[in-house]
Amino acid sequence: MKYLLIEFDNEQYWLEIGNEGYALRQIIIDIDGHIHISCLEDCLAEGIFDENELAGEIRYILQCEFEKEWNIVTLEERKQWAILKKQYIIGKGVECKVKYSYPQGWILDAGQSLGICKSDLELYPNELLNGIINGYDEVNMWVLISVE
Repeated sequence: MKYLLIEFDNEQYWLEIGNEGYALRQIIIDIDGHIHISCLEDCLAEGIFDENELAGEIRYILQCEFEKEWNIVTLEERKQWAILKKQYIIGKGVECKVKYSYPQGWILDAGQSLGICKSDLELYPNELLNGIINGYDEVNMWVLISVE
């Protein structure tokens, strides 16, 4: 894993890059100070990550620096996540809608929470699915959903 902080045009991009070269988590602090986090919205860098193609000031950071920032920007959402998990019970069926694809799998709108489906099925944005809750991704605050 690699961790980067990129500063460009008065914005900050915090990235966690997996061993295959894809961004796995990302924080964007835009020019207006608004925070965008990849676990809640579609803002993850696409494709294999190549630092040589980037503009701005690029700094490699430690995992603990990234985790500290991640924990700060997700603090309020984590409070809500603790409540939502009580509604998304493992083994329970859930209707969901395909939103977009990330390297980790398909991101699904499961109502009050986002879910992730690690499926080889060919899925399409806005497709409606029935799934089963089979766990939680605590880091991203996603419900793990299996579909057939």
